[in-house]
Amino acid sequence: MVPRSRAFIVIFAIATAAMTAISCNCPLTFVVDSVAPSPIQISASGSNFTVNVTGEVVDVDGFLVFADFYAELINNRTDLRLQSAPFGEGVFHVPIVIPRDAIDNDTFTVRVLSRDGQTVYGTSYLKINNTAPDQEFPVMVVVENPPPNYNGLLVIVLLIIFALILAAYIFFVRWLIGRMVIKRANEIMIDKQMRRGGGEGGGEA
Repeated sequence: MVPRSRAFIVIFAIATAAMTAISCNCPLTFVVDSVAPSPIQISASGSNFTVNVTGEVVDVDGFLVFADFYAELINNRTDLRLQSAPFGEGVFHVPIVIPRDAIDNDTFTVRVLSRDGQTVYGTSYLKINNTAPDQEFPVMVVVENPPPNYNGLLVIVLLIIFALILAAYIFFVRWLIGRMVIKRANEIMIDKQMRRGGGEGGGEA
């Protein structure tokens, strides 16, 4: 008799709870262990923002290398690879989304490659820390063996163009000065002739 009473009480309690949940539109909930947030969410407080890596490609003397490159950033924690747009003036930019692409204190391997990706011209390393929206992280990549279209050729071409412009300017200035000298000489000659003519006329009178 007692076991039946206990069973009845248990069934009655379950039915009462079910009716209460249905009447108040409250879902039945069960307690489960909460899933710990990922390190990315912990590091960035669950928010996404962008930081910018600004890089310079220089030779061993510190001059920018003007050649066709693209830059690749490799996250050393996740092996995620980010690429810059192709560039040729020695400067590149790579945006990094926090926390999607990295978290605070992540390190990156920065490589400068040829446009076809077959040749690595230089490697550097970068650590992003104290991240904040739109913060800039500079990096410099030294290229010891620049490609054939290295900036030295560009410098030579620019020097030749400058020399031609300078020569043309000097020629123009000399021509202009010559014209002015000739014009002044003609004016002096005409003035002398007019004076002589005036003097002769006065003597005859």
